[in-house]
Formats: sequence, C-alpha cells, structure tokens
Amino acid sequence: MQLALLPAAALIALSSGSPQSVTVGASTRLLVTTEDTASQRAWLDHARRGWGITPRHRLRSTNASSFVVPEELARSLAADPSLQDRGWCVSVLRPVPMLEKASFHSPAARRAEGRSYVPNDPLYSDQWGPACIDLETTWTISRGRRRATLAVLDTGAELDHPDLADNLVAGYDFVNLDDHPYDDNGHGTAVSGVAAAVIDNGIGIAGCVQEWIMPVKVLSAWGIGYVDDIVIGIEWAVEEGADVLALPFGMGTPSPILESVCRWASEEGALLIAVAGASGTDHFMYPAAYTSVSGIAALMTDCETPAPFNNFGFGDHQVMGNVEFLAPGVDILTIVGGGYGYYSGTASACAFVAAVAAGYRDAAPSASAATIRHHMQTHADDLGDPEHHGYGRIDGAPCGRSGCRHSEKATNSGCRPGNRDTRATSWRHLFGRLRARRRRRSASSCCRCEAQGVSVGCECRRDLRRPARRVPCSLRSSPPPGGR
Repeated sequence: MQLALLPAAALIALSSGSPQSVTVGASTRLLVTTEDTASQRAWLDHARRGWGITPRHRLRSTNASSFVVPEELARSLAADPSLQDRGWCVSVLRPVPMLEKASFHSPAARRAEGRSYVPNDPLYSDQWGPACIDLETTWTISRGRRRATLAVLDTGAELDHPDLADNLVAGYDFVNLDDHPYDDNGHGTAVSGVAAAVIDNGIGIAGCVQEWIMPVKVLSAWGIGYVDDIVIGIEWAVEEGADVLALPFGMGTPSPILESVCRWASEEGALLIAVAGASGTDHFMYPAAYTSVSGIAALMTDCETPAPFNNFGFGDHQVMGNVEFLAPGVDILTIVGGGYGYYSGTASACAFVAAVAAGYRDAAPSASAATIRHHMQTHADDLGDPEHHGYGRIDGAPCGRSGCRHSEKATNSGCRPGNRDTRATSWRHLFGRLRARRRRRSASSCCRCEAQGVSVGCECRRDLRRPARRVPCSLRSSPPPGGR
C-alpha cells in the first residue's frame, strides 16, 4: 500500500512562548472595539483621515475592526488614553502559533472483526476510528444525506482531491482574502478527510459522515493565525449557514473577542467543536475552554485510554474546561499531501466529534443546538474520571440499529424552521471559486415556530443584524488565568 506522507515539519508546534518570536509572514494588527455602530463609524473615519489606514476586517458581532499597521503606530495608539476616553478600546494583535505538532507514520494494517457495515473504500481496513465510536451501526441506517454543513476553520482544504471534492461546498480564505481556500499546510485537509471523505467510492478512505464540508482558511501555511481572521471566519461561516464549526486549533491566552463571537455563534444555533490541546497540562486551551464550545481530547487505539498528550480538566456548557468528549485521535488514517497518511493528535479527535455533531443535525434538523449538545452528552460512553474523560467517548450511534425517533416538529412539517434551504448544489464545490450563498429560509416565510430561540420544538434563528455584543475594555486587559 502506497501512502503519501506529509512531513511533520509542515505543521507548527503549539507554543506557549511569546507570539513576537513568530516572524514568518508576520505583521502587526490593531484591534479596535467600539461601544456602538455610530462610534465605530466615527473611529473608521478618524483612522482614515488621521493615519491613512483602512480596516482589514469588520467584525459585526462585536462592533470591532482590525487594521494592519506599522508596529510603532500600533504601540502608540494602544497606549493613547484619549482614545479609550472616546469609547474606543484599542489593542495590538500579533500572530500566534495555533496548531499542535503532528505525528505522521505508517503502522501495520488492522481490521476489527464482526463489523456492522464495511465500505468498499480500499484503505478502510486500516481505519479503526469509525468502529470505535460505532459509526458502522449508523451507516447501516444512513451514511449522511448532505443536509448539514460542517465548516472546518483551519488551513483550508485540498479542493481537488478525488476523495474529498464531492463533499465540498465553497468556502473562503481569510488569510489571503480570496474565495480559493486551498490548503498550503495539510492540517485542514487531514481534519476534513477524517470528517467527510467520500464513502463507498472505491478509492482511499471512508469519512465519518456524508455531509457538506465548508473550508474556511483562517491559518497560514505555517499554522499561524490572527484572532481577527478567526473571528471573521466564524461570523462568515455562521452567516453562510454552517450547522457545525470545527475549530481544530488553540492558543493558551484568552481572547474576549473570540469568546464573544463563539457565544454569538452558539446563540445563532451552531455547534462549536475545538481541540482540548496536546501539552499534557490542565492549563486552559482556547477556544475549547469556553462554555459555548465543546473541547475534545484524543483516545488511544484501545478505544478507552486517553492519549498521554491530552490536556485535561472537565468543561461543558456550564463550566469552563478543556475536555467535554473523547474520540479516536491516535494512528488516524486520513488525506495527507495528495494521498493518505496516519495522523495522531487532538485535531483528528475534533474531526470525529464534529462529524458526529453534523450527523445529529442531519437526523434532527429542527432540534436546537442546545438539545443536540445535551443528547451528545447523555449518550457518551462513560469511561471514568471526568477530569480526563469529560462525559466520555462520543457515541456515533446513540439510537442503535432502529434509528432515532425525533419528536421535534414545527406547525408546518414541510420545511425546517431556522435552517437554510439545503437542496443539493453539488456543482458549487468546484475549486471553491463560486461562493455558495445557500438560501436560508426564514421562520416567517417558511413556517411558524412553536417557540422562539432555543427550544425543543423548533429553532428560530435570530436576525444576524441585531445589536452587537459589547466587549468591555476592562476584559481585554485582564491577565490570562494560569489554568484550572
């Protein structure tokens, strides 16, 4: 069996050192958070007239704007007290390494006995992850119907890979600011391959679910990212109709604006899945530690033991912490470097859980995000100590062979309130050049909801243009916690 392996050097190690030490493709950015829209317009006018700078991103969910500026100007503006007196909270953004160190290798082939469903993908015999979380039982009922969209915010995707392309919809590149989010690192493709490589196509591997993958590039070729690129990527993915957001990256320093946009995305009905981190400590990893995000740690190949590199510390929708679920994360076969290779890390575990979440959304399109997250928690397989295991191992088949019977319904069963029109447009995946603004049917034009906001009956997404969440300056200057 021929495997094309991506060198481990292509992925950058997660670092707790000073971000200033990162110089590859680095630049200084200024983040300005204002009290309201009128104040933001005043700041933008002041910035253009006074310093001749224009925004890189407008972050609507938090009334913020980011700018690429010279280092000297950034420091000067951040230290100017007169700006804060006018309601303009100014801070400096620097690039941060976001990806854990990858481990690529080629272990011996393995095949489990007594499998429920075996796809015809030739490399499936080397995939232990799907059987571990009982996805094969789910596959006997459905392998996915492309009714849910999973946005992978990472380094992009290999858009023309034959084992991935048919499950891609158009994404965006917020690093280079174009609509061609091609993966120049390999990490985003590896995550996408675990989640949704095409199944039963007679080539390569089998992905967990057959749902749409939306590649959103927010990290550079070196695995380096800016918080403003990530924030705008989350906003864009939610507004484009993503049901689940995979965030397979992390940093050791909290960001109030990142926390705010994650909370906003969750309130809009999206499920957010992130890595718990791979430094083997209980120090918080962000965004996984936020209560609006599910943190994922990795399992060893025995399907029960947490990987020794996992960060630990229980966290869920009420308690900040790193670990909510466990999923396969060692010796995971996926799409790598134009071919296939094995990957170990919490990012692959994140891909499994994000795929399962997308499958839940497909099965229960009218259920709220809170309901789905609770369902995932109550059906996880308890493996022991919550500090290291969270709720336990994610269950890919919580309803068994009979399938799920969901009671959620709206007054008009002919449409799914709170979700966009998901009729397939498979031609839109072509190299990501066509922006797939897939139409979202509003609750008012589609059907009447039995309840507003988060509910079991149905889900009505609130208007994306509602007033932005304010991030106080006092939060921006608070020191990061040292851990649990």
